[in-house]
Amino acid sequence: MINKADKSILNITDEKIGLSAQNIFSDENCGDIFRSENKVLEKECIINGTTKILLFSISRFEDNNQNYNLIIVFRDLTEQKLKEKQMFINEKMLAMGQLASTVAHEIRNPLNTIGTIAQQIGKDYEVKENQEEFKNLITIVYNEVKRINELIEAFLKFAKPQPVRAEEFLLKDFFDELLNQYNWQLKQKNVSLIIDLKYSGKVVLDKSQLKQVFINLIENSLDAIEEKGIISIHAYQENEKLNIIFKDNGKGIEPDKLKKVFDPYFTTKKKGSGIGLSIVHKIITEHNGNIFVHSKLNEGTSFYIKLPLEYK
Repeated sequence: MINKADKSILNITDEKIGLSAQNIFSDENCGDIFRSENKVLEKECIINGTTKILLFSISRFEDNNQNYNLIIVFRDLTEQKLKEKQMFINEKMLAMGQLASTVAHEIRNPLNTIGTIAQQIGKDYEVKENQEEFKNLITIVYNEVKRINELIEAFLKFAKPQPVRAEEFLLKDFFDELLNQYNWQLKQKNVSLIIDLKYSGKVVLDKSQLKQVFINLIENSLDAIEEKGIISIHAYQENEKLNIIFKDNGKGIEPDKLKKVFDPYFTTKKKGSGIGLSIVHKIITEHNGNIFVHSKLNEGTSFYIKLPLEYK
């Protein structure tokens, strides 16, 4: 038996009423609430492909026929928790962005001077011995300065607020372009990109920024997939919201690191800057949307994205 509010939260149809509760909460998906000795607990559950944070209050009793019964009262905390998390991340991103901007400006001018001098030395001076080595060293200095400059540009791009320039476009066309862009790279790594659009119509969002979101997510997935993997993108409409589920079957993220994935400059990659997913989070929140991540080691990672169909 279930009441109207819980039917709405769990998106349960009348046909499912009277079935076992395990049809809704499986052993792999919050089913342990039936065995938990806690009277109150907070859990992440996946309901119809969407992650929800539910607060459960559990009461146990035996009826007159000595049947064991449970009364479970639960509240949907998803929006509240996401807002709290986004506020926390936004504060950290603002502080880190300001720091990055200050540091970048302080080192940019002397760095450019070093690069210019190194280039000039290479052109104007010749050495009598080890000329080839001299040229190689000058080239290394110049290239390293250039590389640091590119990193500074990334920091400044992250630190500087980017206004949302919304435009109307078809979601189908957007993902077709994305697929064409990565077609060769996917073949090289033997990775399949499956795009399933239950909604493929018009949206009014910043196309360029949204493309940056999926470029970062795909790049991360390609790094996480060792060989012969699958990346899937599912999109569907729910009321006036666009829901996108982005999944890969890569190596996954360790539980203690999962909470930090959107933190600025946090990375598990040897050559990563830790900015990619911070930018993803920033773009989604600036579109008045939400993003949530779920991952299991050696099984893969999923990102759940909710955006307005039209940015206002």
